[in-house]
Amino acid sequence: MITCKECNGLCCRKVSFDIGIPETKTDFENVRWYFYHGFLIFINNKKSWHAEKLIRCRMLSKDNRCKIYRSRPPTCKAYPTIHCLRNDSDVIQKFNSLKEYNRFLDEKFK
Repeated sequence: MITCKECNGLCCRKVSFDIGIPETKTDFENVRWYFYHGFLIFINNKKSWHAEKLIRCRMLSKDNRCKIYRSRPPTCKAYPTIHCLRNDSDVIQKFNSLKEYNRFLDEKFK
């Protein structure tokens, strides 16, 4: 497993959050909203759906180190390295574009 000292600040260059598991056709269609706002979608092996957007923390230095490491917010301190994308083997499907997601929907709702 990679540690923060070995990393290039990947978790500080993206925002990712659980969006719930779509159940109905309307739920699946509503996921498109995230693509319209520049998010990618991925599903982990627990079938949990997440939205992710690349967005750089303003406290990262040019070499991707935290400028406020000693006084960083509790959210940053609590972020477990197990969730680091470089350690994440849980992702089972990722949609990088609305086009990919629409193909998935076409197959799902034939």
